[in-house]
Amino acid sequence: RVSLHVLDVSSRTTKRIGSWRSIPAAAGPVRFIRLAFSPTGQRIAVAVATATPSSPVPVGQRLLLLESRSGKVVWQRTYPLRPMQNEVQVEFARPGVLVTSAQQGDTLLWSATSGRIERRFPVGGPFAVSPNGLLAAVARNSPNPLDPSASLALLDLSTGRQRSLEALPAAAWIVGLQFTPDAKRVVGASFEGALRVWDVASGSIEQTFSGQSSGMNLAVLPGGSAVVSGSQGGSVTAWSITGAHRLGRTFRWNVPTMGCPSAPCLAVNPQSTLMATNQADGTIALIDLHTHKVVGTLPARNGSIGIALAFFPDGRTLATGGLNGHVTLWDVSTRSVERTLRFPDPVVWAAVSPDGRLLAVQTQPRGKPGSRVEVRDLSSRAVLYRRTLRSGGDRGGLSFSPDGRELAALGCCERGSFVKVWAARSGTELYDHQGFATRIAFSPRGGLLGVGTTDGRLVLLNADDGKQPQSPIQVATQSLVSISFSPAGRLFAATSEDL
Repeated sequence: RVSLHVLDVSSRTTKRIGSWRSIPAAAGPVRFIRLAFSPTGQRIAVAVATATPSSPVPVGQRLLLLESRSGKVVWQRTYPLRPMQNEVQVEFARPGVLVTSAQQGDTLLWSATSGRIERRFPVGGPFAVSPNGLLAAVARNSPNPLDPSASLALLDLSTGRQRSLEALPAAAWIVGLQFTPDAKRVVGASFEGALRVWDVASGSIEQTFSGQSSGMNLAVLPGGSAVVSGSQGGSVTAWSITGAHRLGRTFRWNVPTMGCPSAPCLAVNPQSTLMATNQADGTIALIDLHTHKVVGTLPARNGSIGIALAFFPDGRTLATGGLNGHVTLWDVSTRSVERTLRFPDPVVWAAVSPDGRLLAVQTQPRGKPGSRVEVRDLSSRAVLYRRTLRSGGDRGGLSFSPDGRELAALGCCERGSFVKVWAARSGTELYDHQGFATRIAFSPRGGLLGVGTTDGRLVLLNADDGKQPQSPIQVATQSLVSISFSPAGRLFAATSEDL
């Protein structure tokens, strides 16, 4: 059975006002009762489904209208079911008008006074009613959960006219919808965990948020500035949909076939205002991190694939390198070339010292193992030193310490994997670290050098002498792809091949 309780928020007391036979609890999550308060709060519409343990959908459904204080039944109706119709959702459109809808069923308008069906529309699924009660956003989910897909329809509840919005760009069902208070946008949750925002006027998806393991339901806050979503794992996440906070937001600037050929494939300037990312044709896209829009594209001056990216401390100069052995220094504000540096082999990594005076470049000879690191003084244009690594053709890496005194280089993975650390200006070797390294990064305050490994661990080294002050941290089970420390150096973020 399922029970309905009302909670008096002021006194913090509860009262059970109804109980009905429903699906056995052992059959799955409790999702077979849906309810909605009337606009005055005096009544509650309740949809109760019954099912057998072997049935994936309800075998029976009832719709009731109750007095919210006493639980007294005002009216009760047997709900019309179609084959494979899912449980019914219910919402009041305006005083006296009740809306119900079910996946693989219809959307119905009921008289809340008489309990009679007044209109029937041939579209059904999870839905939301606009604040003025005139429109409904209805999810059109596919019938087969093993081959999920979904689209969104905007239904005029007065005329019955429908307008299609952009389809869900993922193999999933839409499980929850809600309008923003101004009715200009619809927010939807899908069961793969993503949250999307549709623009009602254009019909397009304008924002995507991700990060939860599975979507269950959502609620837009009264001011319309944020949305709260819940997951089956028990987490509740708040997302900003006004642009004030950008965490968790997914955005795109090109088609998937133009994605970068290797990871990591981006660099963010120190001011966190601009991102540069290499693209499949060797060009470099520049994205404004406030607007999430492309503000420029740099031509492919470094060959068909541009791999190396590094911003200078001023955030205005960007170093790019690629297969033709060139490193190009760009003024990103004017999109003009400041200087071109030439190297004998393809450039796979670049790093700029914190004072902007030194450029470190890692190259990899074609068809040969190993790699080479070269450090140049940008003022005098002199080569300060060159160092050869026995590995680095598969995966490389360079990082200056925050004080600019040390340079760490990564060689991975065809002939072992290791990290070398030199005095940045002289090239004197300070220490090395053996141990299946895949990524390196200094902590912002310079006390630690983080080393990601092929078995998913983060090894923390003393940046001065290479000693390990603590045991490695197990982050994942496969290779770490990237690591990054928080500004204070107390937290780190990592991605891996299995995360």
